Amino acid sequence: MAIHRWAVTAVALLALAGCGKKESSKVQEGENISKNPFGLARQIAKAGEDLQKMQKELEDMKPVDPVHFSELLKFLPEPPSGWESQPAQGSSTKMGEWSFPQVERRYTQGDKRMEVQILDWAFHKELYASFFVAAAFSQETTEGYNKGIKIGEEPGREEYKTASKDGNLAVLVGKRFFVTIQGDNIEAAELRQWWDRLDTAGLRAKAK
Repeated sequence: MAIHRWAVTAVALLALAGCGKKESSKVQEGENISKNPFGLARQIAKAGEDLQKMQKELEDMKPVDPVHFSELLKFLPEPPSGWESQPAQGSSTKMGEWSFPQVERRYTQGDKRMEVQILDWAFHKELYASFFVAAAFSQETTEGYNKGIKIGEEPGREEYKTASKDGNLAVLVGKRFFVTIQGDNIEAAELRQWWDRLDTAGLRAKAK
């Protein structure tokens, strides 16, 4: 079972460092540096301030034992009407003394493909900084967009390619569970529609 590229990046950062239904939430987008290049400096400064605040919080963050992947399987959504799905899969990836459980499920409707994945970061603070910074910026081009977003208070990143209709939404739930939704041959709005199918309230409760 493949690990999403964000998860691979996060695990690599860790090595280098030394080793209920979902309620609706307002979506905020990061500064669009394509439309406002002068906003880049301001956003970098803001990201630096946010990172300083986050670092203080991270100092008190203690790693916990990750949940077994079997406990995460129930948070993967069932296929909506008109969709089919493969059986959910789970695994644990070890790197040194750390273990990263993940689960995923794949869905199809004609030529459409969706995949939902959940990875437990288990409060390993070395994973967080680059993702929080990436969630502060957005860029839009003729080819599509990549947006740093916040859904409620939870940071994320959304990408979409217009020509191929491929997209990806990644959100950190409860400061612990890294959720990715990846789609092929979809409309951009479908990423957030699938997000709404997730029991994020249950995940958030599990994160405590």
